[in-house]
Amino acid sequence: MRKKTILLTALTAALTATGASAATFDVFNDETQWDERVVNWTTEDFEDSALAKGLQNIESKTGIGRIERGPWTIETSGLLKSNSLNFGPEEGQWRDVLTKHGSPGGLARTTIRFDIDVTSFGALFDILPASKGTSILMTFNHGGKTVFSTEVAYFKGGTGFWGLVSENVFDEIVMTHGDRPALKETYAMNYMKYDRKSLAADSPAVPLPGALWMFVSALVGMTFVRRNPRAKRARA
Repeated sequence: MRKKTILLTALTAALTATGASAATFDVFNDETQWDERVVNWTTEDFEDSALAKGLQNIESKTGIGRIERGPWTIETSGLLKSNSLNFGPEEGQWRDVLTKHGSPGGLARTTIRFDIDVTSFGALFDILPASKGTSILMTFNHGGKTVFSTEVAYFKGGTGFWGLVSENVFDEIVMTHGDRPALKETYAMNYMKYDRKSLAADSPAVPLPGALWMFVSALVGMTFVRRNPRAKRARA
């Protein structure tokens, strides 16, 4: 009995080790491709203060972040400039500023929280309303722990779609400054889309690696060889 227990324990450990994997995700700059991959999603268009279902809140660390409609005014080098972005003068948007060097309570950041587990996210970004900035670092968390991070880089023309589809669930996105050599990133975001669907649950079972099957076969063979002589003695 003791040897059988050891064999079963080894088999369980091997299966558990095989199931462990790093975070896997695909990034999209083509919104059509993202749509085709996700199929069903919820959209927050920032047309009013009510958030779409599944969104818990969107928080700006500095208090600068807010939902706006129509052209908005930003301050650049002491000058006030009107900017309607590329979203259209009547469309709502979320606007915030991410800074590198301080704000009360820490670096400026935007935090998007969901009250559901999410596997996909996408939005139209304008990261050029105040010239080229730092770009945006996106950190995806679940249960208070970081799952993975990736960056929204500079778009040609300043505006474009950015999205991802992950095999790992997340319930929070923290947006901070990126690595470009600037002091801050002023950005606007519109048509934010997300999906709670678990891609892993809908995917076909992943076959076990050949090496593991060899290991399992060896364990089974050892058990058979161990038991077979007993059977012969019993028949005798």
